[in-house]
Amino acid sequence: MSREETIVLYVLITLSLTGAALAALVGAVGVFKLHLLREQHRQNEQTIRGLLAGAILSVEEAFRSPMHKLVPIARAAETKRARLIGPLAEWERFPARRQKAAYALTVFEVWNLLVIGLALAGFNYIPMLVAYFPFWTLWAVAVGAVVTTFGCVILWMEE
Repeated sequence: MSREETIVLYVLITLSLTGAALAALVGAVGVFKLHLLREQHRQNEQTIRGLLAGAILSVEEAFRSPMHKLVPIARAAETKRARLIGPLAEWERFPARRQKAAYALTVFEVWNLLVIGLALAGFNYIPMLVAYFPFWTLWAVAVGAVVTTFGCVILWMEE
């Protein structure tokens, strides 16, 4: 095996191992972020129900009615109960926040799995990789992995 082939072999090994570790670590962070968003959404729901209970609706109505029926009631009562403004705004932002976090996790995982798969497949084509692909292509993949990871972490930390 030539020096160039050995270098490519080590780079492919490093990419596949690093990609697997990143997929596990940042994937867990992404799943945790989605879980955290769901918990915040549940707490926000309880806040809205609590603010409606007794003051605008009966306690039973406030805690048994589905949210799609309570949100219009709460919106109409915003002028009476100013404390509803923040929770209602948060309620309406939730779908976009969840979609953004899920999209970031999907992009990250797809990128990492693609890098891992290509690195593993590349083990079979080391002589061809040395002969036909300039060394900067491996740098581009490595930089892409770093940028994707960094972008997803920044996106999840925004909130």
